[in-house]
Amino acid sequence: MSILNREGSVLDHIGSRYVDIDTDDLLDRIRTDLHPPQQQFFDNQNEIVGLSAGYGAGKTRALCSMAVKLAAMNIGFIGAVMEPTAPLIRDIWQTDFELFLEQYEIPYTFRASPLPEYTLHFKEGDSKLLCRSFENWSRIIGLNLSHVLVDEIDVVSPAIADKAFPKILGRLRAGNVRQFCAASTPEGFRWLYNTFGTDEAKERTDRQLIKMRTQDNPHLPSDFIERMQSNYDPSMLQAYLNGEFINLTTGQVYDRFSRENNIQIALPKRSKPDTL
Repeated sequence: MSILNREGSVLDHIGSRYVDIDTDDLLDRIRTDLHPPQQQFFDNQNEIVGLSAGYGAGKTRALCSMAVKLAAMNIGFIGAVMEPTAPLIRDIWQTDFELFLEQYEIPYTFRASPLPEYTLHFKEGDSKLLCRSFENWSRIIGLNLSHVLVDEIDVVSPAIADKAFPKILGRLRAGNVRQFCAASTPEGFRWLYNTFGTDEAKERTDRQLIKMRTQDNPHLPSDFIERMQSNYDPSMLQAYLNGEFINLTTGQVYDRFSRENNIQIALPKRSKPDTL
């Protein structure tokens, strides 16, 4: 029976076919080709991992590398990757992911209908990766997943993201390594900030945020950053080049309160004017 037509419980192993590829060597090669902040993301073992990055910093490639790593660590189980909308799955994820798989000669099977999904073939067995729209997150209800990766999550309406996030975490109940990984250029104080940037979030031990600057990517055209600096409001570049949380209206960078950095000066009280 073809693996394209296989039916059964999502907890069942997908099946396997022998592939003459050393998985440990493959993951080592992928990691070596990443720049340092991408490597920090790739190596992270927290249950919830965030990547706040400037334009062109390599967010999608970092997610591609994590998708292969988690697939290899969850042989026989199912993961999911989510873009904000269905067209972005085709225009961003499928294009970049297939180029990534071909670069590292990773055997895979792609099924386009009824919804896109990949099956990656490793020497140890197969892993399936579903491709879904984050705005239609309810379509993964009922699935038992080992990992979920989300691209450009701050583009999604905060109302949708805040509702979907706990529901998606409730799907992570299968496999060997269960992780939720999200990457985005920050769009003010939205989901990424609320999940990783607040004082309360920073005290949580189940999550970690990694920041990645545009200039960390050595493969960009030499004039890319210069063109951004010439065409963007300088106050916006903290977010769009450095992945910082800023107020997109004022350009003010979020600064966790400290008495050293926020000194309040007491002004003398104004006396009442004399009256007749």
